[in-house]
Amino acid sequence: MDQTQQIESDKRSPLAAEMARGQQAEDGLGAQAVLDAMDRPDVRSLRVMLDRFKLMGKTISGYPSARPSDCAAIASKLEFLFEDTIREFETKHVETVERFFDLVSEFESTPVSAYASEALRLVLLKVRALIVMGRAEDALKIIEPWAERPYRVEGHLGHLRQVFELDLSARLILGRLNEVGNFALARVLLLAPMMLLATPGLFNQFHKPLSVTPDPSHRQHWAGIFVRHTAKFLVWSNARRSRSTFDRATKRGLALAARLLGGVLLSVAALTPSARGVFQPTERPNKSPPRLRGSESDQTPTILVTRPMGGLGDIIMMTPGIAALHAIYGRKVAFAIPKKFHEAFDGNPNFELIDSDSLIDLSAYRVWINLGFCPAGKYESQNAPNVRKGRVELFARAMGISKSQLNLYGWSPKCALSPTQEATIKSIRNQAGSLPIIGVQLHSRDTYKDYPRMAELVADLANLGFVVPIHSTAVPLPSHSNIFPCFEMPLSMAVAMVAASDTFVSVDSGFYHFAAAFDIPCVGLFGPTSGVTFSKHHNSATIIETLPRLSCSPCWRNEDERCKLSDTFDSVCMAGISIERVSRAVAETLARHGIRDNRSRAPTSSALQTFSSQTETD
Repeated sequence: MDQTQQIESDKRSPLAAEMARGQQAEDGLGAQAVLDAMDRPDVRSLRVMLDRFKLMGKTISGYPSARPSDCAAIASKLEFLFEDTIREFETKHVETVERFFDLVSEFESTPVSAYASEALRLVLLKVRALIVMGRAEDALKIIEPWAERPYRVEGHLGHLRQVFELDLSARLILGRLNEVGNFALARVLLLAPMMLLATPGLFNQFHKPLSVTPDPSHRQHWAGIFVRHTAKFLVWSNARRSRSTFDRATKRGLALAARLLGGVLLSVAALTPSARGVFQPTERPNKSPPRLRGSESDQTPTILVTRPMGGLGDIIMMTPGIAALHAIYGRKVAFAIPKKFHEAFDGNPNFELIDSDSLIDLSAYRVWINLGFCPAGKYESQNAPNVRKGRVELFARAMGISKSQLNLYGWSPKCALSPTQEATIKSIRNQAGSLPIIGVQLHSRDTYKDYPRMAELVADLANLGFVVPIHSTAVPLPSHSNIFPCFEMPLSMAVAMVAASDTFVSVDSGFYHFAAAFDIPCVGLFGPTSGVTFSKHHNSATIIETLPRLSCSPCWRNEDERCKLSDTFDSVCMAGISIERVSRAVAETLARHGIRDNRSRAPTSSALQTFSSQTETD
């Protein structure tokens, strides 16, 4: 039908003409819709969320007030936006792509970087977008450092799966088949022990890269060979065309059988040490690590424990488990933690420190214990409020150390002091003279654990001894000759200040556990968490909780949850602790351990008056 006939037909059929005009209008608007793909209500609301997020301040501990839940809300919106406009990425629509990456970059420049798990979500989102756009080379540059350092991934096992999947996908697209064949099985076998019950799904997710044959020089295990052949069969089955209903049913049955068989084979390989120890971040000949048990002449670490994030308190509570490993196997343990924490743990005889951001060859170790997916946090979230196991025990269990072994080798955290730290301790004791030294950790990183009257408490404690308040940033404190603030000090010096104390007062935070390492009697202020549970590794700890006891305490909430009583983020249970109770407990602790002030005097209100005037001046 030519154009004249089409016009005549439209005249005879008003409905057809109307449909034709609607189609023309839709075609015209379709182009405009693509141009305005990022000018939409959800993008505008996302920009508002970003602007508000950037205005959030910091807590008194110097950490962002923005919480992981705030970061997750924005990250989820960005992920939805990508999925909703994925066709524009496939067609490389310039304006859509530019606006999207501008939003991602803007978010990356905010305090989201303080939360590694949420920041990694942005990395994964960018890599997915680049792969969809056909820019696999750029995607690989971003994701490769994460795939080579799987011990840096924290919080969520799903993120590690995505890291490996995206890395292998980019290499496949680029045709780097030797790398895919050499790396695929090793990386899957790192995941398999963590998810033995879900290995069929893991095999299905990675069957394509697993089907690629490694180069002839690559060492293979018999279990790995069977896994590869099963993956090859599944790829062949999926690629085979079905010509009838019987063929389609047969194909589905064979694919299901292959997935189940692949999962079983992965489980077998994951439980076989000789099959697991093949993770090569670079293409070099694989050297077999030394025996697990060591001798006096061979102390090369064969056990690697990784913890890519803080807090500092969790890391010190891992040291009893590591000490037990050292005693059992006769070798030092390789302990990979962030470089900024190394100075607090230098000189420990049980482990060798490694920077968790460096490139670690996992094939050099017999055992890798990954504490990035925190076993303590998982246990507490699943059992709250009936949490009965302390973190020392939970971390030790994750290392394969039983409670009986912990009883044998000791619950106390381990920390060594350098000559410089010993000199600092001597100096502060000389300055204190005959006064007992009362160390105080002013604040926790988690503000809901803070004691709101801490400055007043410090003023009152100054009438009992020489008070050393410790904090990462400067905060207002009363002016008193017996108060010696330690703000913004190097971490090693702050640890020395804890070690110099005759007694230590603290909220639930890191230095409370360092005090246990030096066997210092402590007075702990607890409310949202259980002081009894978190002090099992202390030889002498006095737990102070609010009286009368609140029915909801401990609630085991986190920074994202409001207090059940106040409906705010301030903890009623912490506010209910009286200064007099804490000061009395400190005095009793000093007396019980034979530590007395030769210039003791009755507590007065002068220090509190000084604090009041100082606050008014500020």
